[in-house]
Amino acid sequence: MTNAALRRILRRMPGEIRLVHHYVFLILLVLLPVSGVRGMRRMRARQPLPAPDPAPAPTPAHRRGPSALQAYGATMLFQIAVCWLVLYGGSYPAAWPELGLGPPRMGPLRWFVGACALLLPFFWQWRSRRLRNPVILARVRARYDKIKSFLPRNGRDYAAFVVLSLVGGVCEEILYRGFLGWYLVHVMSPLATAFVASLVFALGHVYQGWKNAARTFLFGLMHWFVYGLTGSIVPGMVLHALFNIQAGDVIRRAFAAGEPVPAAR
Repeated sequence: MTNAALRRILRRMPGEIRLVHHYVFLILLVLLPVSGVRGMRRMRARQPLPAPDPAPAPTPAHRRGPSALQAYGATMLFQIAVCWLVLYGGSYPAAWPELGLGPPRMGPLRWFVGACALLLPFFWQWRSRRLRNPVILARVRARYDKIKSFLPRNGRDYAAFVVLSLVGGVCEEILYRGFLGWYLVHVMSPLATAFVASLVFALGHVYQGWKNAARTFLFGLMHWFVYGLTGSIVPGMVLHALFNIQAGDVIRRAFAAGEPVPAAR
């Protein structure tokens, strides 16, 4: 993806950056990473800790952290609210095509969909092997152990996680690709914009740990490639949501495989 290709899609909105846009940038750069880390610490406090006392006293209700379902709901509401600021919070209507919300270019989109269709059987086979490998499942559990309170552990949590993935796929692409692309290109080159926006995207997921944040950075760069190829963030929304849905299913199965089987009575 060349600098010229990005420049074609990262056009400025009519008018100048307004105060509300600076607020949104600070929310993405500072508030979301900090609130994510603090929220994860509260959820870890909810987890039962091993104790020598065979019957430890229950944690008082006012000291318990939020449940996974509560965290999913709060995350979706927050993302929707920030997207509303981006799309409607300025003093003039937001130009949606300038945020990447226009229709994708059909020629590159056909190539992209065709490539995904060719790779899908190989990906599914690779995924199935991972799900059958106890060593890999143990690695997945170790990778996400610190944030397992936020992850789906049963069917009800996974159903809510699917909704979160759909909302997050739309909102995060609007914020981290559409909005940040337009906002940062005012002060830096398109390639630098893609790099910095991916860093901010990774910071928003730092509550998952630095290794997972590094993977998120690479994931963000991949989505910038899709954005530059198709000229729209809509294909990235679909890809983002589907990736999160299948990742949540893998994590759910990995933790289920590691739980002890109840003894027969």
